[in-house]
Amino acid sequence: MKKGKGRVSRIVLVVFGLLTIGSAGMMANAAGNITNEDFTYDWIEGPQDVWSDVTRTRSKLDDTSSMMACEGGPSYTASVYAVSDDGYSYYDASGGHSYAFTANSSTYMINYVYENGYHKAAIVGYLSSSPSFGHPVPSFGFWSPDSI
Repeated sequence: MKKGKGRVSRIVLVVFGLLTIGSAGMMANAAGNITNEDFTYDWIEGPQDVWSDVTRTRSKLDDTSSMMACEGGPSYTASVYAVSDDGYSYYDASGGHSYAFTANSSTYMINYVYENGYHKAAIVGYLSSSPSFGHPVPSFGFWSPDSI
């Protein structure tokens, strides 16, 4: 009888160990740069009446989606860009994914920053329609380069 109890105890310990390792793996996956940071798009007019702006560059620590939430301002579309280590070059890392934002909207944004060997990200926004006159009001919200 004693021999059977020892075997059951070992099986329980092995199962417990596997569950602990699995939980640690899930926690490690959620260890990216998930802190939300406020942004404001002040809209800079470019060629052909295209208005755009970019968030501050932040560290990208894993291959998860980025997250953006628009809290107010005019509608815009946005995509995730990889930023070179020196901070001077931006590369479209969206894989063709562009997201539409209106006030009080949010989404996770697919990107390939980390997979392409970059460690910094920013989100470039494009105003959906040009103002009829003057400078457009800012759009604002918060974002994180990684997600859970």
